[in-house]
Order: sequence, then structure tokens, then C-alpha cells
Amino acid sequence: MTKAEFEQKHGSIAIIEMATKRLHECRYNFSEIDYKVAPPLCTGNIWNIGYFAKSQNPIELDLDFTSLDIDSTFTKKLIAILKDTIESSDTDCNYYPFILQLNDLHENTPQKILQSFKQSIGLSDNPDGGLGEKRDCLDILNVTENKFFTTSFHEDELDEIEEYLEPGDIEAHQKACKLFLDTFNDVYKITIKPSKGGRFIVAFPVFVFGISESGLAVGCFTIRVET
Repeated sequence: MTKAEFEQKHGSIAIIEMATKRLHECRYNFSEIDYKVAPPLCTGNIWNIGYFAKSQNPIELDLDFTSLDIDSTFTKKLIAILKDTIESSDTDCNYYPFILQLNDLHENTPQKILQSFKQSIGLSDNPDGGLGEKRDCLDILNVTENKFFTTSFHEDELDEIEEYLEPGDIEAHQKACKLFLDTFNDVYKITIKPSKGGRFIVAFPVFVFGISESGLAVGCFTIRVET
């Protein structure tokens, strides 16, 4: 598929402004005093064809549009299911499409995927300790529950999920999870957990994705705020 054919089917390649804005709101210190000068977790932009570093313009890159067609079709179906659903925490956030090229991924184990994800998305280090190292902030889980995939409930709360989510949200989660599990052999959730001590993270992203045949992480992300 050519770029022109891709754009005819999916629309012009462009930044998703709100998704990028929400991602950039995730910073190491989320306080009124130093929020504006606190380092963000990720500085790249969310485009409708994936996440790219701030210095990259995918319009100018030689991309595999045949693979992107398949992956973009999946994210469109996913977001259509979740369009009326929000991730509810201390604030509400929509779900946004997410595609990421996983660099140097030679083995699909959770730990290898986690390492590749951190490097590929360009997660900055916590000024008071390396992200995923001293602070152990980065976490990955396999998604297997057909009724749940993004919310940060404890395992023992899932049996009473009706107390936390509206019926329409539960149904959307079930449909989204089925789409994931019907499409990919394994589905993963990566969360950047708030750290204890030193600088902290109050607003943090939750990524849910499968790995496509082209080696891309394909799925969605949302933002949680926990104070």
C-alpha cells in the first residue's frame, strides 16, 4: 500500500493533539509549584499512525503502509468500542489509539518487551532515580481477564467490578478485551506506577497493546491521576 492509498483510506497523517497533550501532562512532579518545570515522562507526539519522537516527522519517513493499514484498522475498531467510555480516577480521561515501533525486540517475554518499550518510547529518567531501576516505577502485566484491561483495580476488586464501573463501561471493556484477545496471542498492560519517596508521579499513562506481525505495539492508552 502506498502512502496516498493509506491516506485515502485513513485520512491525512497528523498529530492527535489531545492525546499528545494528555501524555505530556504526565510529569515526575505534579504540583502547582513545580509542575511546569518538572520533566515529562515522554516528550514524543501521538500521531494517528503511532508514537514518534519529538524530532521525528513521520510524514517524511519511509514507512510500511501495508502493515500500518492493518494496525490502524485495529486501533480504529478499538477506539470505536471505547469512544463513550472513560478511565475514571481523580480525573476522567478518554482512550486514545497507540502504535509504537518496539526497537531491538528479539524475544517476546514480558521483561524484554518492557525493556524495549522503555527504550522505544524514550521514557526519561526520574531525577531522583532511574525509571524502572532505583524507583522500580515501570510495570508490565499480561492481560487475560475478558472483563477488564485498563483500570488499576486490585485483583480482589475485579469480582465486584460493577461497584466501580457503569454497565456501559463494563460492556465496552468486555468487547475491547475480546477484540484484543481475538487478534493477538498475548496482550500486555504497561503502567508507570507512582514512586514512593523523592519525586513522585501523580498523572501517569496506562498502555494496553498486543504485538503485531510487523513488530509494532498496537492498542490504546489512557491517563490516570491518583493523588
